Amino acid sequence: MKKLLNLIIYSVHISVVFATILSGYSYFIPPDLVKYIGIAGLLFPVFLIVNVLLGLYWILQLNLRVLLTLGSIALVLPQANTLFQNFIRNEEVFTEESITVTTFNVRLFNHWHWFDEDVKEIMPKLLDSLGSQIVGIQEYYQSENTPKFNDFKYQFIATSFRNKNFGMAIFSKFPIAQKQVVYFQSEAADDRDGFIYADIKTPLGMARVVCAHLVSFKLTNEDLEMVENPSIESDSEQLKANYLSVLQKINRAFEKRAHQVRELKEFIIESPHPVILLGDLNDTPVSYTYKVLSGRLQDTFTQAGTGIGHTYNRTRYPFRIDYIFHSSEFKTIKHMVTTRPMVSDHYPVTAVLIRSQYESKVFHSDK
Repeated sequence: MKKLLNLIIYSVHISVVFATILSGYSYFIPPDLVKYIGIAGLLFPVFLIVNVLLGLYWILQLNLRVLLTLGSIALVLPQANTLFQNFIRNEEVFTEESITVTTFNVRLFNHWHWFDEDVKEIMPKLLDSLGSQIVGIQEYYQSENTPKFNDFKYQFIATSFRNKNFGMAIFSKFPIAQKQVVYFQSEAADDRDGFIYADIKTPLGMARVVCAHLVSFKLTNEDLEMVENPSIESDSEQLKANYLSVLQKINRAFEKRAHQVRELKEFIIESPHPVILLGDLNDTPVSYTYKVLSGRLQDTFTQAGTGIGHTYNRTRYPFRIDYIFHSSEFKTIKHMVTTRPMVSDHYPVTAVLIRSQYESKVFHSDK
């Protein structure tokens, strides 16, 4: 009986090993070329965890099949490092001049009263407690509920995306030399959307701060409920149709983000200044979006983060979709995600940057 059980588990383990490796490297494939390939990257953490659990089983059995887990994890270690960092990290001591930057999707400043908290009062205090000197805001919404960020002398608010009240913003305690809205050029990327940037005179020199919000999956509350709590009592045909609808939404978003991130990358390549990218990218670290940007810029989480660094709280799964990237003129000495108070479905992400000794890759095209 034990031999049969081990044979079944071994067969499952082989499948999980292949799934771990294939999903881990799926981010090399543009989602607009291969349909549904982006979903493989979403599932990578699941395959990785199951792989580890199966490895533990073989350890308890004193069986060399644990090498399946060890070998496959070695192959996907770079991808795993984008998901997990040490849970304890010694804070680096520095004497150099630094800047503190924050990215925050504010969910319309609670315009529809999703939260009980007084966002108008709390949010400026929150940014002050973080020590933020430059802030990139996504889902900015202009209304009577919009907080006053008076501590930031220099502000660039762009509410021209889709409607006059909705958009993005960059707040700075340092002078802004130039600012602009950049719309995506191709219809496939959705030329109604775009990103904003501001050239800011920081103590570390001129920096081009880009604030971006790439297209989301556009899943409704009903979609999320169905995925997280599938009902066995539901009509099978209707359930199948609902799941297909969700998969199509997810795939369309992956395809559109592929176009958007390529345009964003080309803009970064042409930057005359070192770049700091603050954004809600709506993609996990094992994704084509992340692969494109991390080839040019450095992720503050992998440099100085701890734990899993999840930034999105609307689902029970710990997704990291909000990022701070920077060119290699900078070095991250601190990265933190602030989970309280909860005033949005995203957590603010903050990083402390200092000058780095390395030459930036941002100026060199890979064409």
